[in-house]
Amino acid sequence: MNLLIIIPETHLIELNYAEKEVGIQSFLKVYNNDIWIIKPGEGTNRGHGIYIHKDLKKILNIINNEYSQ
Repeated sequence: MNLLIIIPETHLIELNYAEKEVGIQSFLKVYNNDIWIIKPGEGTNRGHGIYIHKDLKKILNIINNEYSQ
């Protein structure tokens, strides 16, 4: 069984500037206009703040504006 079919690719993007830029660059290397689930990281729950997009501009806007507070 190929687990990559079941388990989606995951990218953790930290909110501090240096690590966030590294995470974004890693994501951009594999971005392929598929549908992506964008969700906040640790300390969140109950499905709040989860977005689904395939548009790169919208994804980067969410990362840079919604989660950087």
